[in-house]
Amino acid sequence: MAIRREISAEKCRSFAISKKSEWLQYNGIGGFAMGTVSGANTRRYHGHLVAATKAPDRRHLALANIEALASVGTKTYGVSTNQYVGAIHPQGHRLISHFSTGDSVKWTFDLEKASLSKEIFLHPGSNTVSIHYAVESGEPVSLSLRPLVAHKFYHENF
Repeated sequence: MAIRREISAEKCRSFAISKKSEWLQYNGIGGFAMGTVSGANTRRYHGHLVAATKAPDRRHLALANIEALASVGTKTYGVSTNQYVGAIHPQGHRLISHFSTGDSVKWTFDLEKASLSKEIFLHPGSNTVSIHYAVESGEPVSLSLRPLVAHKFYHENF
């Protein structure tokens, strides 16, 4: 059982703070998932699934991130965060109302008329990750997900 850690909404919404606060999940066979509280991958080792093909020295970044957009009524929210040269887009970190890590990593986003959560769970003994999105809303919500697949040796730069 992992120790539960929670980060305040104020710290999550500050990119200067949340891009430096990291989380780590491991699968027990050399693979891992790792990232920042903001959701932006700021290092080459960040990703939702870094698979251990031949542990301990052969790991591959399989799934870098998931870019997500949620629409509630006529309004669309970017609920992921990516850092580019000179820009942060989308800025989903500004919508985080809760972040916690323990046996899984979970973000909750405040979308005014809805609440959206994203949870990452790395399966022990397997190079497998489950990513679960859940919505609480009184009106219809649509979610668009775009997996950012990398399939690269984890020491390489993009």
